[in-house]
Amino acid sequence: MYNAFMKDDKALSGARWDLRPLYDGIADKKIAADLARLWRIASEFPKLYKGRLASRLESALADIVKFSELSGAIGAYFFLESSRDAANEDIKKHMSATQEKISLAAAKFAFFDIELGRLPAGAYRAQLAKSKLLSHNRPYLDRVRRLARYNLSEDVETILAKISPFGSGEWDDMLDEMETKLEFKLGGKKLSLAEILNVMNSSHDSDERRAAMKELGDVLASSNYMSLRARALNLVAGEKALFDRERGFKTPMESRNISNNLDSDTVEALHGAVLKYGAPQGRRYYDIMRKLLGKKVLSWSDRNAPPPFEAKRYIPYSECVETVLAAYESFSPRIADLIRADIAAGRIDAPVYRGKTSGAYNATIVAPGGRVLAYTFLNYLGTPRDVMTMAHELGHHAHGLLAGRKQGVLQEGAPMAYAETASIFGEMLAFEHMLANTRGKKEKLALLLAKSNDWLNSVNRQISFSLFEQEFHGRRKSGKLATN
Repeated sequence: MYNAFMKDDKALSGARWDLRPLYDGIADKKIAADLARLWRIASEFPKLYKGRLASRLESALADIVKFSELSGAIGAYFFLESSRDAANEDIKKHMSATQEKISLAAAKFAFFDIELGRLPAGAYRAQLAKSKLLSHNRPYLDRVRRLARYNLSEDVETILAKISPFGSGEWDDMLDEMETKLEFKLGGKKLSLAEILNVMNSSHDSDERRAAMKELGDVLASSNYMSLRARALNLVAGEKALFDRERGFKTPMESRNISNNLDSDTVEALHGAVLKYGAPQGRRYYDIMRKLLGKKVLSWSDRNAPPPFEAKRYIPYSECVETVLAAYESFSPRIADLIRADIAAGRIDAPVYRGKTSGAYNATIVAPGGRVLAYTFLNYLGTPRDVMTMAHELGHHAHGLLAGRKQGVLQEGAPMAYAETASIFGEMLAFEHMLANTRGKKEKLALLLAKSNDWLNSVNRQISFSLFEQEFHGRRKSGKLATN
């Protein structure tokens, strides 16, 4: 298994987050002080601006920026802490209490979207013309106005804001915590979820991949995990159907499309193009892999299998970092310097350890005063895929830093329609760098096959998820669905 040498990788073991630029622990007194400041802004907001947006929109938006920076920093801090210690009761207690306080404060802003949506176009344009803050944030304000027709009454929106901490996110938190406690056994060793998935996707041994998949399924079933996931999915879909109906959205996807500034016809055209052109290429790739693996039929555990001639070695974390930095350097020394500085500052949490959630992500925070911080989360196991994952997440990382500094807290987050552009671009930089520095034909072919598989997972698999969700939401209209 690839993780055999992880315990000796000192660079990896030292790659842990330093969250002190946000807060110095969950009991940091600065958190209470910032929550108090947050509440003061929220309490004054309706008194200052309700019924007055036609003349005071700039000042109102300035206060929203302050509130968003404070609430974003506090919320991000607890999210990051929970990612690396999901079962910690103290973290859960403080996080829950903080989320409830933030949601109560956020409820004070419920009137803003409704009133802004009703603002006459002339009055709206007049304020934009005389304010740099408003004109800079016009895309954000335009989106609020575009979605205004789907708002419910102020009283209802206020209640929804207050109860938001008790909604579907609680299922995510519970199941994330549950995942960290799952224990898998393979070859006489105990493995975490991240490790068993790594074996299933990266082992060169077909029997080991199959055994890992069986162990994964058996543990998920015996732990009641799958039933809980199904229950959560039923609940979330039922809730969404209710809100979509009340707000006036015609399809489950419409709210997302509007938020992404896309029309539904464009999204449907994307689905159609992938089905027409991507699916045949996917079948072609799997047929090539079937032949390379010497099989008549591929099993599900072979879906991400490496080719038999891929090098069987653990890639030290330091080598991974050097490879990714060199790739970014070839494109933009400035971006490479941004990443290099953040690595030195402890902005990447890379090793697999007990209590840490699975997966990988980047979180960008525009903190009070416009200070931008980006934190990248990995579960590094030394595979070629892990190198690509780091390059991918650092694409988000660099994009977040640059966007946060240029756009500010209300606009730094990219819509989902193009959020993956920077990250997949980063992957391609790393891939092209590795391909250019690889000499052997089999080694080059291994890289090309791995990249083909990455593209299938980035394109075909995502459209498959979307098609599944559409079908699920359609079936959910008739009642809850069973796990089988």
